[in-house]
Amino acid sequence: MVLPSDHDQSRNQTTRARGQLYVLLTQFRKEAVQSNDAEVSGMFLTAAEVIAGLARSFREYERHTQPDNSEDASGSDCSS
Repeated sequence: MVLPSDHDQSRNQTTRARGQLYVLLTQFRKEAVQSNDAEVSGMFLTAAEVIAGLARSFREYERHTQPDNSEDASGSDCSS
C-alpha cells in the first residue's frame, strides 16, 4: 500500500529529476544550434527529444499523484 507521504516523497523526487532533465534538454538544444556538424547537431536534437519525452512522463506521474486529483477530474460526471 502506498501512503500519501510516499506519494509526496515520490513527487518531490520526480520534480527534482524533471528540473535536471530540463536543464539537460536546454543544453542539448543549445549545443545543436551551435554545432557546425549536421550529424552532431542531429544527435543533440534527437537526444533532446528523448529527454523531453522523459520529462513529460515525470510530469504526468506528478499530475496523476496529486492529492486533489479525483475520479471526477477525468471529465466523467456520474451525477447526470
